[in-house]
Amino acid sequence: VLKVGLEPFYSPFEYFDAGELVGFDVDLAEELGLELGVEIDFVSRSWDNLVLELHTGKIDIILSAMSIRPDREIDRNFTIPYHTMPGSDDLGIAVREGEISLLNELNNIIALIKSDGRYDILHDKWLSAD
Repeated sequence: VLKVGLEPFYSPFEYFDAGELVGFDVDLAEELGLELGVEIDFVSRSWDNLVLELHTGKIDIILSAMSIRPDREIDRNFTIPYHTMPGSDDLGIAVREGEISLLNELNNIIALIKSDGRYDILHDKWLSAD
């Protein structure tokens, strides 16, 4: 099981629609789970609590439209960008420091998803206005 932390109030990345968690990041997490061969357990938290829960091991990753910035790289690692926000920072998946094996696996999967067309399908479904 991969525990994925997110703040489900940022449409179209992650939000509730008729009580169901949906969005680009949700679908991306499901693709990660397929490639890793694990179930995804979504953990909804406030933005302010996501990093604390990552550090304490209550979640394995943060996949919540988090931009990759130097001030955030001090206490967590980021994957390669999975999306670039026009006129803004790249988005990455935050991984607890020291989790190099998981970080490398996620980097490889993101590269695969971007090269095999799945990223384009997710982008067209959720982010076509970008």
